[in-house]
Amino acid sequence: MSPSLVRPSVVRLAVAGARRPQAEIRILKQLQEKVELCAVCDPNETLWSVWKEQFPGARFYRTLDDLLSDDTVNAIIVATPLRMHAEQSVAALKAGKHVAALKAGKHVAALKAGKHVLSEVPAATRSSNAGTSSRPSKRRSSSTCSLRTSAICGPIC
Repeated sequence: MSPSLVRPSVVRLAVAGARRPQAEIRILKQLQEKVELCAVCDPNETLWSVWKEQFPGARFYRTLDDLLSDDTVNAIIVATPLRMHAEQSVAALKAGKHVAALKAGKHVAALKAGKHVLSEVPAATRSSNAGTSSRPSKRRSSSTCSLRTSAICGPIC
C-alpha cells in the first residue's frame, strides 16, 4: 500500500528480527484493521519467505539503518536477540519511531537495557512498550495474546 493510500489511524508497523514469525504473524492478522505490516528487517534473507507469503506488500531490509530511513514506518517491533534490544530501541526512538521491544523485563539484561534506553532518549520523544514472550508458560498461558496485542498496538486498540 503506498503512503498516500494508507488508512488513517492505522499503525504502519515494521518488525526488526524475522527469526520467529509465528506469534507476530498471528497477532498482526488479528489486528489487520488497525495495523499494517509494511516492513521486515533481518540480515538473513532466507527468513523473509514466510513474511513475504503472509504480507506480500511488505518491504524487506537487511539493516536497521535502512529500515529506520523508511518514512512510511511509524512503529517497530524489536524482535531481535535480547542483547541488541537497547541499541536498536534507542536508534528507533531517535529516528522518531514508536517501539515495542519483545521480552523486555524478562531478564536482568533487559532491565539494564531499558535503563540505557531511558538515559539515552529524552522523555518527550519516547514511546515504547514491552511485550511478552509468545512461548506458553504456566504463569501467563491465557493472557499472552492480550499482552502481546497491547504491546503491538498500544492505545489504538
